[in-house]
Amino acid sequence: MADELFWAEFGIKAIFAGFLICMGLLAIRKSGKIEQERRFFFIGIAIFAFMSSVTRIFFLVSDFQVEFSEIYNLFWKLASIASLAALILIAILIETYFVKTRYIFTSIGAFGVIIIIFADVILARQLMVVFYLIIGVEIFSLYAYVAIKSPGTIRSKALLMIVSIIIFTLGILLDSESIMQPLVGFDTGIIGAICMWIGLGAYLKLNL
Repeated sequence: MADELFWAEFGIKAIFAGFLICMGLLAIRKSGKIEQERRFFFIGIAIFAFMSSVTRIFFLVSDFQVEFSEIYNLFWKLASIASLAALILIAILIETYFVKTRYIFTSIGAFGVIIIIFADVILARQLMVVFYLIIGVEIFSLYAYVAIKSPGTIRSKALLMIVSIIIFTLGILLDSESIMQPLVGFDTGIIGAICMWIGLGAYLKLNL
């Protein structure tokens, strides 16, 4: 039964990675049909989708390794760096097009990536939670600011993006065996993968 659940979860995550690549290609296609001024936004969304896919793929590879082995640590760190870089890219897009905060939040995230690159794996694991939290709260706050300050359609879209981010974050928590297993007593990885797919898919769709 455990093996069946592992492969079911693996399959969902593999398809999810492919879905993200398709969304990235869709964003690139759309970028070629709009004015130059907004083209960078769609290219940024495409790169975000590709980097999120890379993150999923690296985590999938690490799933086949023995925890704390050199290969596991390598792919875990690569996946973590890619995921942080993807979040930083979203911060760049928000600070470029919606909130003029002089890239303060982007700089904090970039600092985090540099630390994770050079930190040993044990320290990196501890710091990742901190930087995920910091950048996540920053992105959430920026969208909340846009929702409060903007009228009509823009406000509605910002609120929907906040909901999609919450669903995706819930998926990350449910996918974390070290967090959920002690709390609920069973593997919630499949539910987490589905939530991540719904949350990130909705977020990308709202931006396209």
